[in-house]
Amino acid sequence: MYRRFTCFIVLAALLTGALPATSASDDEALFVVMAPEGFDGPIRRSLESGGQVLAYVKDRPAGQVRTLLQVSTYDVGERLRGLSESRREAVTARYLLQFLEGIARSREAYVQTSPEATVLDGFPAAKATWSGRARGIDVHGVMYVVIIGTTILQFHTQDAVSAPASDMREAVQAIEHVRLDRGDGR
Repeated sequence: MYRRFTCFIVLAALLTGALPATSASDDEALFVVMAPEGFDGPIRRSLESGGQVLAYVKDRPAGQVRTLLQVSTYDVGERLRGLSESRREAVTARYLLQFLEGIARSREAYVQTSPEATVLDGFPAAKATWSGRARGIDVHGVMYVVIIGTTILQFHTQDAVSAPASDMREAVQAIEHVRLDRGDGR
């Protein structure tokens, strides 16, 4: 029913290459995210597992890090169905920490906040911020995780610390205004 997506950080897209410009919104079966003005995409990355990552980037002059807005999802099957609200919150925080481990492995001087309970479009979610160094560049980011049915959605933004704060702030706002499918066609 839902597509399988897996987490893949698009660091190469941040640092190199021209990207296609398309509509600022992307309708998936599970979510609708409105990319901020000036963000190019969506960039889709198909993985050998059949998964896909959806990303938008904000261009900067050549050689400068781009702002990333990324959505990854993973359908883990029936084991998440029927979780109590308190158990769902704990599982969401656990998955957030697992995704952040992937960020930590590719960064130097990495630090992160503890997961914080939040809400995305009425669904309980977990959020954390992080900072570190990638390829000699100081970077920072914000990651959110929410569980919808049997699917884990990971929303992530990252940017160079030296970049205008407004770029990452716009990406965070896009995440915080995501529309999630409740199964009622909305």
